[in-house]
Amino acid sequence: MFSSLRRSSRLLRLHVAASSVRVPSTLAVLQYTIATPAAQNVRAFTISSILNKHASNVDLSEHEPILEDAEHEPKPSEDEVTRFQHLADRNIIDKKVIRNITDGMKYDEMTKVQRKTVLSTVKGEDVLAQAKTGTGKTIAFLLPVMQRLMSTPEPLQKRSIDIRTIIISPTRELAIQIYNDAIKLAHGTGIVCQSAVGGTGKNAAVSQMHRQGCHLLIATPGRLNDLLQDHRAGVVVDKVDTLVLDEGDTLLDQGFAEAIDEIIRQLPSTKSNVRAGTGRQSLIFSATMPEKVLQMVRKTLRPDYKFLKMVDKGEAAVHTRIKQHLIQCRGFENLLPAVYELVMRELAPILNGEELPNGEEPFKAIVFLPTAKFASLAAATFMNLQGSDGTAHPLYRHTRMIEIHSRLSQPQRSRAAELFRNTKSAILFASDVVARGMDFPNVTHVIQVCTPSNQEQYIHRLGRTGRANRNGVGYLMLTEGELHVPDVRSVMHGMQMIKDKELHTPSVAMEQEQQLHKSAVESFNNIAASNKQIDVALKSAAYISLMGYFNGIIKDKQGLVDSLNRWSTIQWGMTTPPAIPPKMLTQLGFRKIQGLNTNFVPREGGGMLPSRGGFGGGRGGSFRAPRAGGFDRTPREGGFDRGSRGGFDRAPREGGFDRGSRGGFDRAPREGGFDRSSRGGGRGGRGGFDRAPREGGFERAPREGGFERAPREGGFERGSRGGFGGASRGGRGGFGGRGGSYNDRRARPREDGTLRRERY
Repeated sequence: MFSSLRRSSRLLRLHVAASSVRVPSTLAVLQYTIATPAAQNVRAFTISSILNKHASNVDLSEHEPILEDAEHEPKPSEDEVTRFQHLADRNIIDKKVIRNITDGMKYDEMTKVQRKTVLSTVKGEDVLAQAKTGTGKTIAFLLPVMQRLMSTPEPLQKRSIDIRTIIISPTRELAIQIYNDAIKLAHGTGIVCQSAVGGTGKNAAVSQMHRQGCHLLIATPGRLNDLLQDHRAGVVVDKVDTLVLDEGDTLLDQGFAEAIDEIIRQLPSTKSNVRAGTGRQSLIFSATMPEKVLQMVRKTLRPDYKFLKMVDKGEAAVHTRIKQHLIQCRGFENLLPAVYELVMRELAPILNGEELPNGEEPFKAIVFLPTAKFASLAAATFMNLQGSDGTAHPLYRHTRMIEIHSRLSQPQRSRAAELFRNTKSAILFASDVVARGMDFPNVTHVIQVCTPSNQEQYIHRLGRTGRANRNGVGYLMLTEGELHVPDVRSVMHGMQMIKDKELHTPSVAMEQEQQLHKSAVESFNNIAASNKQIDVALKSAAYISLMGYFNGIIKDKQGLVDSLNRWSTIQWGMTTPPAIPPKMLTQLGFRKIQGLNTNFVPREGGGMLPSRGGFGGGRGGSFRAPRAGGFDRTPREGGFDRGSRGGFDRAPREGGFDRGSRGGFDRAPREGGFDRSSRGGGRGGRGGFDRAPREGGFERAPREGGFERAPREGGFERGSRGGFGGASRGGRGGFGGRGGSYNDRRARPREDGTLRRERY
């Protein structure tokens, strides 16, 4: 705690007005009391009292900690604990848990955060911990949690909801990641872990808890609060003796303060009789220490809590091993071509057949976009790339294209995250759902397109690379309209960014005729050709979403609209800008802005085109965009043309077939083939299939004259739109598919067998 008056006045700036109460005795306690354990408790209680009484006079704008960390660090010894095995050898953590780490997860050395956290929390003290991202926080708090569960005075009840520990995470993805790590640590211990996150079936989760039991619950605030409010769910928390709040600053940034307060009110208090009267232990982990986090600390932790600051004094906020680059783009129309040129530059050695140098990781990047719809557009653009001869783009031979954002369902997001986690070389197009806490191994590049909402967000995004003492590279791409905005410049303040002037696409004025470098010509042509295959509704959705995102950042609304219009005209080839609903213009304050298209006509079936629901990309991978009259694609090997309102037309080939007649099928007879013409034989999805026979149905299986699609190098599995399977509705000749990827539940078959997309 405070060891001198100078230190206390520096770290806790109390601006006491003339009418405020002065507390000389308090300052005396802080200044002169010897730092014995009893004195430390007095100091902590005194500081907490000051904050409670004078919260409005506390200036914590610089995010400085309340307490000095040196007095709470575990004292070093001759045989300091540095390896996980040391925890088992000294009976600090159960041997079964340590075996799961060393043998199962293949971890040996402990990080600084893990050493300090485990030794400080395993005995039950409350802790506020500040640590940078990518430092092993998850394992750091899971180890003492597991030990407390295994050493509880009251035995855990089997196959019943007997929740003793709750871990709250701000995002679904981070909660699922923590849950997966907890499952690995709990193997063979008898501890039952469950998760409760939004976007998944609430009833199914509750049913699983009652069926399997639950001792450790990892949850997001909204879903957990919902479960506790629903008395029919039977989720009882009166025995909870450990609470962990992960990413505390993010929890509060996302507006979960009220939900967390309500959850804590329903838990046993810190002075309750749980755990043989020792009360509830609480741990809060946060990368930064803004005032709102400290307010949560006062509500949640005991007065004598420990503060562990695991960011060394004077240490940079961003890992020094992450090289940061700034790319200045002329306008929005330069952004995706610049990303393409950057990716091709970084992959050039591999594309040219060269071997990676020893120790160098394959290219694995996360491209952060400011909105989910822009992320969806960027993913569609890179999934539709073609080679110069119309074949699959060479990029797909080495790198997979994946997308993840809030427009996808939770199962889709989970599968996308797992796919990216297990892929050696990939590009993940993402919104901020994976910006904090998510651990994707071996990410080499983080590319941030457009300005983040604040510097903290920039740092958290950048922290997806350079993890576990590895090197990483970060790029921030900004348009000229952003560079001069004070809020944007504050994001870059103090960041050691190097201007990248080697790329040729960022500075090109595309509306002017000029001589361009070969790489710039290739970048613009590939992106433009890909954009032609993307539905105008998805482009319009991205256009509108950026207008909303930058509305509070760029004050020059006319300049913003002009920039977006130039994007839609030059890169998309649109003669008029995307139409915007008049009500939205009013809400955004754009009524008097020139150059906007207000001739908005809602699409039949409603709304903007939703995200594809798929997340794989690769050889020939594409987003097939509906147009008037259906679909149209240039024939190529294995390709097809579509048309006639839900019908299909494929060029004859061995095992090929023609489709048409509004949901019906017409196939030329062939060995093992069949004819179908019934209108009502609807199908969900595309691709190869294997359907089980049933009454009134028939069996399809790969055979001579048939076909089967399977993932191949550089290829992708298709989910939702572009996947296969799905229940049919209609005539007797119809069939319901099972297996393969899941269907996008927003896609509903009409009576004639064609697909109808519901409003977003």
